[in-house]
Amino acid sequence: MQKADIINVAKKYAEQDFDLEIKGTVEREKLNKAREAGDAKAVSASQKELASIKTSRDALATMARNELLKSGDKSKSQFVTNITPPGMAKKEGKMEPAMDPQTYRQWDGYGDEFYRASELPSPAPNGHFLREFGQSNRQIIENSTREATVSQALNLMNGPLFEKIMMEKTQMMQRFSGAKDDEGRMNALFYTLFARKPTDQEKAIVLETVAAKGKNGWKDIVWALINTREFVFVQ
Repeated sequence: MQKADIINVAKKYAEQDFDLEIKGTVEREKLNKAREAGDAKAVSASQKELASIKTSRDALATMARNELLKSGDKSKSQFVTNITPPGMAKKEGKMEPAMDPQTYRQWDGYGDEFYRASELPSPAPNGHFLREFGQSNRQIIENSTREATVSQALNLMNGPLFEKIMMEKTQMMQRFSGAKDDEGRMNALFYTLFARKPTDQEKAIVLETVAAKGKNGWKDIVWALINTREFVFVQ
């Protein structure tokens, strides 16, 4: 795909997203007026319309990505970039150095859904973890936010974060698996998530949970820890 094609796709979907953003702004004003007037029927209608607008904006990101992928290199996974990183272009007459087996084996088991930071689009699509936690939509110079929201809490409770950090290759799970006893496992979790050791009371709760639920108890502990205020607001 040529650079001009990418620009055209981005422009097309950006214009559609902007139109939906304007529509959403108008609808939010209607919702506020309906709430002030105590019109439950109008409030319900505006909420449904806003939900529909959000769904449409989320779909635009997927549609744009799919359109780009259709014209891209089919030999690669849809999660892998087709752009050659700077300084990595092949040079004629020179052989590529052999990669140390220990270097590439450390990435076994991660899967193509893991991006390099440089490959993440900015801003992220609506609904993405980064957007939920305040990333700017870049429509104005500085539009990020540090406000806590209900959607952030729902994302931590039901989003993909929990499954991702529980994968065996994450730093937390490698430390957890390498621990020799429950004391070491607790320290691995608390040091990774809170940067501190568990208190005596926390140790008692963890041991009680693990004794009652076995291995699944550790999952419950991790889920509970990432949904604490200490984890959410840690600096």
